[in-house]
Amino acid sequence: LVSTVLQVVIGNEVFIIIMGSDDGLQEWENPLTDEYKKLKDWVVNSNRMSWFYSRIMTGEIDSIEGKSIPFYGHTVVERPDIYKQKPCSEITSSLFEQTYEVIQQIFDYNNNVLNVIFRINFNCVTPHRIERTGWHEDLKIPHKNFIVYLTKFTDGWTYLKNGDEIEKSEPKEDGIIIFEGEHCHAPPKKEDERRIVLVACYL
Repeated sequence: LVSTVLQVVIGNEVFIIIMGSDDGLQEWENPLTDEYKKLKDWVVNSNRMSWFYSRIMTGEIDSIEGKSIPFYGHTVVERPDIYKQKPCSEITSSLFEQTYEVIQQIFDYNNNVLNVIFRINFNCVTPHRIERTGWHEDLKIPHKNFIVYLTKFTDGWTYLKNGDEIEKSEPKEDGIIIFEGEHCHAPPKKEDERRIVLVACYL
């Protein structure tokens, strides 16, 4: 696999971007099953899909770095939090069975084993003046990250720290990325765009 190296300026920071490397961000195939299409349609288009507003995307880190991006979320499996004496995950949505089925289909199609899921969320971000969130990890325990881009939007990159370099993979509707480690997200750029993603933390 050939890598492309780019220099990108984000605000006052200059990053060396590696696109398409074997390490770090991995792109998976989406089998586009009927179950996936049905779940996607509900999440993206239904006026009965429940969304809950959050002022800060990545919590305390965003507040410290002054990079708070508000978003709407729908938690399917609430993450464990060892610092809040909550060592276990919790199913919090009636969408769990459908969402888990779709995630398992994707893992099976890509010949990967899904051992445990710590967290599942649908997140919706709209255009914002702040260019990206603060660097963060979703959990304080070992895990990998799984993201499915459910909508088409402009920019809205996910950035990953890969050693001394920064890696990113272009968001494409129905695209899937897998990674682990410190990362950050950018909002979409154009008015009326929604960056809707399915996020899971797993091992």
